[in-house]
Amino acid sequence: MARAWAGPGLLLVLLLCGCVRSWEPLPTQHAAPTAKDPEARPCFAATAEPRAKGLFRGVLFGSETQSWTLDDVEFTCTLPEGGAWDAVLQFEVASATIDKTGPVTLEMTLEGARLEGLRCTRAGRYEWRAAVPAELAQAGRALTLQTKIGPPFVAEGDSARLGVLLSAGGYLRR
Repeated sequence: MARAWAGPGLLLVLLLCGCVRSWEPLPTQHAAPTAKDPEARPCFAATAEPRAKGLFRGVLFGSETQSWTLDDVEFTCTLPEGGAWDAVLQFEVASATIDKTGPVTLEMTLEGARLEGLRCTRAGRYEWRAAVPAELAQAGRALTLQTKIGPPFVAEGDSARLGVLLSAGGYLRR
């Protein structure tokens, strides 16, 4: 009786083995050469980045992609190398600000040197950009970009003097 069971069992094992391909290791895939990361932006930060808190002053950081500024904002960073740099701010003027205060003016200075400002007459997104003067764009030099925004939007609850909704800012290589 044991033999009767061995036949069908053996047949089942042989059938299963016949259906299974012999597994051969796949050819080794060679990793592509490691590409260098895109050039980092050591002196430019989005307000959502944790390091932004150490670079900006006068920003009410939130967890969103934009943060309210006060009416006096500073960005300070040490340039890693000399050469051609631009000071850059990416921001939005809220429609509530335009409705309450009218046009908003941004006045910028870099280490005391006055840069071209910007007058925003409508709500929306803006990018301001100005060349860093060559005499200031030196490796190892800490630069402070100061932005005065007026007239401020005065918040009803706490009377905070708000400026714009900042997305990012700093210095970018030209």
